[in-house]
Amino acid sequence: MPRKRMPEIPRDEALARYRDGQPMASLARRYGVSAGWLTARFREWDEPLRGRAEAQRARRGMTPTEWRLRYE
Repeated sequence: MPRKRMPEIPRDEALARYRDGQPMASLARRYGVSAGWLTARFREWDEPLRGRAEAQRARRGMTPTEWRLRYE
């Protein structure tokens, strides 16, 4: 059985959203791919990935409702 080809995603848009603080899981849902697959693409593109602490800092300043409305 042939492997399923993953969709092409808009690189510049995905990177801009990630740099703006959007979570990897949210981006993966948006583009219809797994978070692991998207993480692998970001590594191929030499994008520094956020750790948990950095992700928490990116969310600071927003209420849970604001965060959900912005990223989900």
